[in-house]
Amino acid sequence: MDPPEPQPPRQIQRRSRNACDACRARKVKCLYEGEQTCQACIELAIPCTRNRPRKKRGPPNRYVIGLTETEVDLPSTSPASTSTTAITPNSTSTYLPPLPILDQIASPEIIRCILDDWFNLIHSVCPIHHRANFLKRLANGDVERDPEFLALVISLCCATVSSLPRKAAVDYPDVTVKRCFDVIQYHRLLDNYRSISLQWCQAKYHLSTSFVGEESLISFRLLGEVATGIKYLVCYDMPNMSRIEVELAKRLYCLILCGLCTWSIYGRPCIGLLSPQDNIQAMKPLDLNDTELDPTNIDPANPWHGDTLTYVPGLNYLTHLFYLWHSSQQTSPLSIPHIQQHMTYIQRALDTLPPSLRWRGGLSRPPGSNFGTDVQTANLYITQLHIRSSLLEQMYTLSKSLPTSPALDGRQMGHSLNIHKDEIRKQRAEIVKDLLEILYHMSEETLEANGHSLVPKVRDIGSALLDEMRIGDSQLNSSENDGNGAIGGQEASLDLRKLLEKLERLDFRPWDDGYQRRSFIGSSPLAIVFRSCGVSSYGPADRLASSIRVLCGKSRLSTSQNSYDIPIMAETSIPHLRKTKNSSQLIVNGKPFLMLAGELHNSSLSSANYMSTVWQNMKDANINTLLGSVTWEMIEPVEGQFDFSELDKVILGAREYDMHLVLLWFGSFKNALSTYVPRWVKRDVKRFPRVHVSEAGSVMRTEELLSPFCEAAWTADAKAFSALMTHLKELDSKHSTVLMVQVENETGLLGDSRDRSNIANKLFKEPVPAHLITQLQSLHTDDLHPCFSKRHPHFSSLEAGKATWKESFPVGPDADEAFMAYHISRYVNHVTTAGKAAYSIPHYTNVWLNFDDPTVLDLQGLPPIVGGGSSAGAYPSGGPVPHTFDIWKINTPALDFLAPDLYFHDYEEVCKQYTHAGQPLFIPEQRRDERGARRVWLAYGTYAAIGTSPFGIDSLLAKDSPITKHYGLLSSMSSFILETQATRPEDIMGFFFDGKEDTAVEPKWERTFGEFTVTIQRSFVFGKPGPGAGMVIHQGDGKFLLIGWGFQVVFSSPNPKATFTGILYSEEKEVVDDGKGGKILKTGRVLNGDETRSGAFMIMPNEDPDYGGFPIAVTIPCRTMVAEVEAYSLFEEEEDF
Repeated sequence: MDPPEPQPPRQIQRRSRNACDACRARKVKCLYEGEQTCQACIELAIPCTRNRPRKKRGPPNRYVIGLTETEVDLPSTSPASTSTTAITPNSTSTYLPPLPILDQIASPEIIRCILDDWFNLIHSVCPIHHRANFLKRLANGDVERDPEFLALVISLCCATVSSLPRKAAVDYPDVTVKRCFDVIQYHRLLDNYRSISLQWCQAKYHLSTSFVGEESLISFRLLGEVATGIKYLVCYDMPNMSRIEVELAKRLYCLILCGLCTWSIYGRPCIGLLSPQDNIQAMKPLDLNDTELDPTNIDPANPWHGDTLTYVPGLNYLTHLFYLWHSSQQTSPLSIPHIQQHMTYIQRALDTLPPSLRWRGGLSRPPGSNFGTDVQTANLYITQLHIRSSLLEQMYTLSKSLPTSPALDGRQMGHSLNIHKDEIRKQRAEIVKDLLEILYHMSEETLEANGHSLVPKVRDIGSALLDEMRIGDSQLNSSENDGNGAIGGQEASLDLRKLLEKLERLDFRPWDDGYQRRSFIGSSPLAIVFRSCGVSSYGPADRLASSIRVLCGKSRLSTSQNSYDIPIMAETSIPHLRKTKNSSQLIVNGKPFLMLAGELHNSSLSSANYMSTVWQNMKDANINTLLGSVTWEMIEPVEGQFDFSELDKVILGAREYDMHLVLLWFGSFKNALSTYVPRWVKRDVKRFPRVHVSEAGSVMRTEELLSPFCEAAWTADAKAFSALMTHLKELDSKHSTVLMVQVENETGLLGDSRDRSNIANKLFKEPVPAHLITQLQSLHTDDLHPCFSKRHPHFSSLEAGKATWKESFPVGPDADEAFMAYHISRYVNHVTTAGKAAYSIPHYTNVWLNFDDPTVLDLQGLPPIVGGGSSAGAYPSGGPVPHTFDIWKINTPALDFLAPDLYFHDYEEVCKQYTHAGQPLFIPEQRRDERGARRVWLAYGTYAAIGTSPFGIDSLLAKDSPITKHYGLLSSMSSFILETQATRPEDIMGFFFDGKEDTAVEPKWERTFGEFTVTIQRSFVFGKPGPGAGMVIHQGDGKFLLIGWGFQVVFSSPNPKATFTGILYSEEKEVVDDGKGGKILKTGRVLNGDETRSGAFMIMPNEDPDYGGFPIAVTIPCRTMVAEVEAYSLFEEEEDF
């Protein structure tokens, strides 16, 4: 029988896949039957997207993309040529179909619907657009010609979707924040950093507020960019702007200020928009409606409420509230009277509101009000309550440390009057009840129009209620228990329930299906805390974590810089320092990392092509980290335009060879000069003045060094450095190729002890800043650097705020040097803070060392000047040398440590000086010869260094480099060294021996470990003794690990009753893999006889010991250079002899 004929496979067509965008959005059947346009789109007269090319499988062909990218006019480089169809994607974008760009968001009808929702519902709290002008540009096709305006339209859609999630989920569910952001990124619509425009700032602002709603840290970056942009516009470009643009820019400035202050209230880092030089009144926008703002551009056929009604008064009152909060945080330390005074100001700030913005409870709204003014009213009063709540919690924190507190209700009362902490509870309850009054009387549409900015404020206020609900809280319950505490707790519990029920409704989060919510809390510790407060069942209140953001049972939320129980989760995935017993270790990818580093020549890292010839040689030299410069002139050749293309190639090259990097930021300072600043900085001496030095005969000379007193200089430097770190985070945070960053290079002033410019002379005559003297005097004697204490023994008697620089530092040029150290360190800290805010890997700065006594230098016939100089100006005055160490540590909290460049100084003395007060040791520059290589053992062993770095390492071949052997052995033993550094730093010691002919006094290294004293001597040979280096690790119970060569170890007992001490047992060890990614020690030979001199001492010989013509080879060459030895002592009584 013939087999049945095979049937063709059944083709299953998915309706949603074949439907066009419009039909899919409306959830209707898409009927086309062979036509190019579906029937529904024909009836609606809209473009149909059914017949569009399918996305090809697999990733884009990057080779073809690379060839074609140069032929495509991207919006960021050629705005006039922006196409209405999709352009070639960049390497980090997701693929988008080749539709007109705006159509990739939604159809024109849906876009217009979204824009109408913005202007009708949201505009009143964000009045930064002129509606008629905006819609006119949209109708005229500006989206096809101006990429920034196209981005602005998309960002406005993005902000609307984020602000109105419930409405968006129903009316335009396919438009999401992610899709809007991806389209802008994909087409690079906002990548033009050559200039800053108002619409660029507006678009960035909308995106930042959109991601606030998504609770994304992208918002922090975007808000920083728009803050920078608007600051630039109002400071430099306002004279070139039209009247309409000026007013809109002022409104945007106010909104950004409000946003930044809100971030600060939540305890997040403040980017900073206000400065003491700002004229706040000049930035106040005028009370103009759209008709008054631009009478020539109003469409009578399309009237709108904003044409005749201004929303600027509400914005000005909102700005005033936040300015009062900002003012309340400007004293340090904060005090209750200061906060109380500002509480009074804030309580009265809304007393003069116009009738349309006043809160009237359940009464009817006054004439002249509308939906927009209602939205503003809710925003103003909830913000006022939020700020009051934040300040109240600050007062609560301060009051806990005081026996009594002044009145907290704004009344002026004597400090002698005792006010019970029930007053705090009373005001908390009043704030919550006022909040509930607003939430339950305002319509849900009014509250939702405030977007996601409202929800965190409600959460923050509600978090304080948990304190009222805690059982047995002695801080809040009255000392005389009359039952009021229990009643208050029940009332607080009811208020919290009401708050959470309202918050549950407001905090709508659309998910994949448009309605799904986040998972509820069940039996977590948070739920247990909630139950313990008297709430037995949850209902809609079970989203306690997202609603009140309480962590692990702690109720105090971080409501400002000073509130302070909530632990902050650090970015542990990026390189960081972890505190150890006595120092710190560098953590990379979650594990301790021993940097076996080398510093490249100054210009090496500027060329990826050159570095391609270097990588393998560095690997062969057993180097795992390279230090190389990234220069200001390289990344910002034109102001505001950053180029990281060469750096990106270098970092990718390093990854290919599994090499880590430490980037050296050559900004304003390179060896006490400004030779690496861009040309546009060098030529503009008016904007970027230089320092002046006095030569012989009082002749003044201009030094090529930016003035440390120039705000424009440190601001420009910080901006460039921040851009570098922001880019570095994007490129490398998931790879950790770059481990640390050095900020500037060998700061200070050469040629004179201080700057002699007019501004410097004026500041030098003023008293030393009081905070510097106060902080120096507050340090314990052991915490002050010994070099500072030795130079300034009288310092404790100075009166802060009155002593001049000369009076404070009277010896020689010490006053000049301290003055320069104070101002240069502030400069460096400003730059560091900007970079660390962008990417918080470890930051340090290096030191050009000085010397007091040239006889202690290791010069070997070289002139003393190579040792750094003995007077300020011969070495860079104001740099972080040992006697200015404390000034730098006080003024540079953003720096993780100070690192000495160590060439000719006493190596151990400098290691001591720069591990003072638990500071980690890193030596970014040192000699690259054998003499320098031997000394790294002392740094890694005795002083737990995180790394050492010989300079100019790339011009040495690995086979000729002394560091190759030393780093090779250190690398194989790194896991054992790191473990001892972290947990038992007292059980490890490093040492070195130079050649016999180069040593005036034979060194003797000795330390007692437990029951044994270990003495390290040069290895015995019959001929010429050789150099040596290594370390000893005490493992406990008399066992020691010996690492290195060219030395011998003698054991003795500190116990006088011991009659004999020697070697009990010794083994040669080999380092092998343990099969789990780690290392273990495997026994090789068992050593005795000649190798231990029959138990008298343990020899770790050189590779080629000199027998001196002696015919018997009693000292064998080293092999593995690792041995384990056990010492023992005998204790005999006299009668035993």
